[in-house]
Amino acid sequence: MKSTKERFDQFDSRFRELAIRESEALFAMYRGLEHEDLDKIEAETSALWREPETRKLAKGKPRSSELRRPVFLLKLGALRNEVEGIEDIYKAKNLCNRMLVEFKPEVDGRPISRSDLGELLKWDKDAARRRRASGAFVPLEKELHEKVLDLIDRRNRAAKDLGFESFPHLAFELNELDLDEVKKQLGDLLEQGADSFEEVLMEQKDQPGMTPGGLLSSDLSFLHENFLPNLPREKFPEERLLGALRKEYLAVGIDLEKLPIQTVIRDIPAGGFCFTFDPGKDVRILANPRDGQSWYQVLFHEYGHAVQGSVSKGDGHYLVALGDPGFFWEAIAVLFEKLAMRKKFLAGYVDDEGEIERFLDGARKRLAFRIRSLAMDALFEYMLYLDPAPYEELQKRRAAMIREYYLVEPAVDPPPFTTNIFHITHPCYIQNYVLAEMAAAHLLEASQGGDPWTPDLAKRIIDELLVPGAMMTWQEKIRRFSGKDLSPEALVRQLYGG
Repeated sequence: MKSTKERFDQFDSRFRELAIRESEALFAMYRGLEHEDLDKIEAETSALWREPETRKLAKGKPRSSELRRPVFLLKLGALRNEVEGIEDIYKAKNLCNRMLVEFKPEVDGRPISRSDLGELLKWDKDAARRRRASGAFVPLEKELHEKVLDLIDRRNRAAKDLGFESFPHLAFELNELDLDEVKKQLGDLLEQGADSFEEVLMEQKDQPGMTPGGLLSSDLSFLHENFLPNLPREKFPEERLLGALRKEYLAVGIDLEKLPIQTVIRDIPAGGFCFTFDPGKDVRILANPRDGQSWYQVLFHEYGHAVQGSVSKGDGHYLVALGDPGFFWEAIAVLFEKLAMRKKFLAGYVDDEGEIERFLDGARKRLAFRIRSLAMDALFEYMLYLDPAPYEELQKRRAAMIREYYLVEPAVDPPPFTTNIFHITHPCYIQNYVLAEMAAAHLLEASQGGDPWTPDLAKRIIDELLVPGAMMTWQEKIRRFSGKDLSPEALVRQLYGG
C-alpha cells in the first residue's frame, strides 16, 4: 500500500504535466498559433481531480506535519474543480475567451491593436474620437453578453450546489480571503478617495481636449495622463525597456539572465501575461509595450511574476510552488513594479529633480484613480453573482455606478461590461490588484519607509516570501516579514496622507 506522500507525489506529477500542457495551449492561443484543444486538456484535468484516489487523498488528515499544508492545498484544488471542472463551464469559458482573443477592434472603420487602443484613450486630444474608441468592443459585446452571463449563472449555481451562498463566497474561501471583509475595505477606499477624486475632476474639467458640456468616462484616462504631472513618453522608449529592466533588477541583486524567463511581444487582451509553465525551469511573458514610463511599470510588474515563478519552491511539489493565492502573486509583482518608480531609476531618464517629484505626486493620484476603478469593478462583479438581473438591468446598474463613483456620464450608454476578460477567465480576481497595492504598501512601509529597495530587501523578499511557496499561508508570510497583520493603513497613508 502506497504512503500518503507517494500518493501525493503521483498526483502532483500528473497534475504538473496537465498544467504545463494547458499553459502551452494558452500561450500559443494568445500568440495566434495552432494549439492543443483546451477543452480536451481541461476534461483530463477535471477527471484527475475527480478520481476516487484524489478525492480520498483530499479528505485525508496526514500525520506528517510536512504533508498537512500540501494536502490542504489539494483539498482547495479539488473544491475549485467542483465548479471550474464542470464540462459546460470550462467549455463556455474557453469559447468566450477564444471570441475575445480573436476579436479585432476597430475605431472609425480601421483596425487597431489593443495596446494602441489603450494609448488612444490616454493621449488622443480629440474627445469625440476617444468616445468612439470607447465603443470599440460593443460589436463583441453584442455577440458575447448572453454567453458570459450564462457562464456567470452556471458558476453561481454550481457553487450553491456545494452549499455556498454564491460563487464569490466560494472563490474567496479558495483564496483564503474573507468576502465581507474585502467588500468593506473596497467600500472604505472608495469613500476615502471620493473628495480627492472630485477635486481632480473639478480642477481639470475645462482643460483642452476634455468633452465640452460635461465629462464622460472616456475623458478620465486622458485627464489623468495629460493634466496631472507626468513624464514625456519619448524619454522612456520601448526599445530601451528590457535593457533598463534587466539593469534595475541586477542593481538589487537579481540577475534575470540567470533565470528561466523568456519574453514574447504580441498584442494581447491585457498589458501583459506571465505564464509559469514549470517553476524554476520555464517562465514566459507575453506583452506588447509602447513608449512611456507606464509601460516600463507594466513590464517590471510582469517580471515580478516571473521572478516568483522562477524561485518559488515550497516543498518541491508543483501544487505547492504555485499555490499562493492570486492576490499574493499580484502583491509580489507590484513590489517589483515599484522599482520603476524609484527616484534613482527615474533620474536616469529625467535630469530635473523637481520634475521627478511632481511626476511622483501625479503618479500617486493616478494610482488612486486606478484603485477607485478596480474597487468599483470588483463590487460590480460581486453584484452580478449576488443580485443577478436581466442584461438590460445590469447595464443600467453599471451606468449608475459610473455616475456615482466617476462623477461623469458613460461614454457608451448603455455601457458594455461582459467583454472584461476577468469575468470570463479569472472570476472574482479584480480585487486582487487592490489587495496587492495594499500588501505592497504594507511590506515596503515595514522596510524602513523611504526608498527601501536594496539587495538586502530583494533577498528578504525572495527568501521569506517567494521560496517557501504555499508551504506557509500568505497571512503568516506577511506577518513574519512585516511584524504585523496586513491592513489598508499603509496604502491609505500613501494615497491620501495622514
